[in-house]
Amino acid sequence: MLRYVRESHERLHWKTAEAGASMGTTLVVAWLLRGTFSWVNVGDSRLYRYRDDTLELLTLDHTRNEFARRDGRPEVAPELDHLSQNFIFGSRGLGDNASLRLEPGLDSGTEPLEPGDVLLLCSDGVWDFVDSERIADILQRNAEPQVATDTLVQAAMNAGSNDNLTALVVLVMEQKPPEFSWTDDFDVLRTL
Repeated sequence: MLRYVRESHERLHWKTAEAGASMGTTLVVAWLLRGTFSWVNVGDSRLYRYRDDTLELLTLDHTRNEFARRDGRPEVAPELDHLSQNFIFGSRGLGDNASLRLEPGLDSGTEPLEPGDVLLLCSDGVWDFVDSERIADILQRNAEPQVATDTLVQAAMNAGSNDNLTALVVLVMEQKPPEFSWTDDFDVLRTL
């Protein structure tokens, strides 16, 4: 998954540079497959997992202090601890727009899934205006993912968010292996 994000970053960076433009974006992605999910984060869009009445933040925001901690540098004052720079254009915060800093285990990972897990992928327009306790309450009270999503976005708007409001709630259902038999597959192949 990291490879795809890096390739997308490179294409976006060079295409906008050719056009004489500059831009950046944050990104959080989750790929669910066979009882696990893999994720990647760039910037300050976040991924949460809600399980057994506990909300867990799985991603780290790419702030100046986060990269200072990783690099063993002194941290800046909290009021200066904001996003490092244009994120899909290199989250290093050191002006290196041609590269994208993604560290496995910190900016990506793979986690097990359990039936009943709820995943929330959201932008800072949501999490910056709806605290973790309220997010957990909304996810607990709204079993339907679309209702939970709409409620989170509305809570952020009610709290005065003036930023991008993006949220996706995913409910993990019981997973059943696909049913197949060799004779069924053979019949399909024979008709091709």
